[in-house]
Amino acid sequence: MALNNLGMVRPGTSLQIPFPTYSSDDPSKSITVTELDVGAIQIYKDGNLTQRASTTGFGVDIDVDATVGVHWITIDLASNATAGFYAAGSRYVVVVLGLVIDLATAMATPIATFEIGYPNAMINTTVASVTSQTQFILTVGPAEADVLIGCKLLFHDVASAVQIAYAYITDYIVTTKEVICSTPVGFTFVATDNVSVFMPDNVHAWSGTSVPAPDTAGYPIVTIKDGIAQGELDITAGTVDANVVGWLGTAPATPSTGGVPEVDVTFIEGADATDEMEIYSGVLFRGVIDEAVPADDQFNLESAASSVNGYYVGQALTIISGTGTKQTRVIDGYTGSTRTCTFTSRSFTTAPADTNAVIIHSAEVDAALIDASEVSATNQNLNVNVSRINDNASAAVNLAVSAQGIIVGTVNTGVVASTTTTFQSDDIVEATADHFNGRVVIFYDSADALYGQATDITDYELNGAEGKFTVTALTEAPSDADKFVII
Repeated sequence: MALNNLGMVRPGTSLQIPFPTYSSDDPSKSITVTELDVGAIQIYKDGNLTQRASTTGFGVDIDVDATVGVHWITIDLASNATAGFYAAGSRYVVVVLGLVIDLATAMATPIATFEIGYPNAMINTTVASVTSQTQFILTVGPAEADVLIGCKLLFHDVASAVQIAYAYITDYIVTTKEVICSTPVGFTFVATDNVSVFMPDNVHAWSGTSVPAPDTAGYPIVTIKDGIAQGELDITAGTVDANVVGWLGTAPATPSTGGVPEVDVTFIEGADATDEMEIYSGVLFRGVIDEAVPADDQFNLESAASSVNGYYVGQALTIISGTGTKQTRVIDGYTGSTRTCTFTSRSFTTAPADTNAVIIHSAEVDAALIDASEVSATNQNLNVNVSRINDNASAAVNLAVSAQGIIVGTVNTGVVASTTTTFQSDDIVEATADHFNGRVVIFYDSADALYGQATDITDYELNGAEGKFTVTALTEAPSDADKFVII
């Protein structure tokens, strides 16, 4: 019978190995087998002639689904009855012996071979000994000092299919294969647990120089060079001395005689002059006219408007609904106590009416086509269509086209439970198999546990009425209603 090469399988996997039996008189005729039990299964490790001592975790099924001559055995790699036998980095051969086929005892037959580990890892091995959760010895490690600094660690419990933890390597001592790492996220690992080492993806050096270890909160420590040359900061007693030479390419105003910089502030919002100030751009006020018969050059605003005299002087007021819609005029005077706006330089062509909706905004905003539907009722911002980016129309078009290729989805666990490598979505129902292979999934909702994680899609299929995604392992299984995008 053919040997099943299962390749590399993850720690804790439950293997299912099929094999057939045939008649000795007619090799094309399937025949049943007897004497097949868990005692007939032998597993050999790394070429060693001593097989696994325990049969715990083994299973057999003769004539599967009443199909004569088709059998399989199951092997639970999460069974640690023979302690440490199943180990990442090791290779195994599965043999069945003592089978009675066609009234004759068959010779011992190898039926499968496999290796334990994570396929994308640089190193698959085990924990030889543990000093602490941030210091341990590898069973197998590279011969180059510090070569593992910055690499990712994935620990997998030797006696579990799902219990994992991860960390980052901060030091590697080649003489002892000792690893120093960050505090792992996940379970508490012990000696003989599996560990896989992956290529680094975090910043561990600038121009070949190792960066300092993060502080206790996990934030990187950055050294700023003191000086006045290009790329340096003039630091005096812990403060930064800086000369502003331009705002978006425009030279700033000359400081006052006291050395205080002069700043033009478009808008400062507050109930009165002593309030904490909040600076905004765009729309400053959104509300309604509060006057029975407004004049074309003067009228009052509702009580939500500022009570500070002169507060809106120099800003533009646009009527966005009602009589005189889309007219814009600059406010020449403002009385805070009555919330009265006056327009002496240019009055409205058509006087507005009571309760007309208006906005007050920077006079630099082109309000010629503003109407009520273009103003957000929740945050007072203008809704606009961007036609140019950095004064480039093609950039805006290209951004819009690329955004159309982004697909939004939601995880659904109501039919099939998610794992770290598979999940389903009931709002993505593309029927073509492999349609999304090679694209990237990003979980974007800050309320979800996987927020900010990204992984690549290795397989896609329509499973029933839901799209099923197979991805490179995440740190945890997605939860129901987790939100993601495919880019």
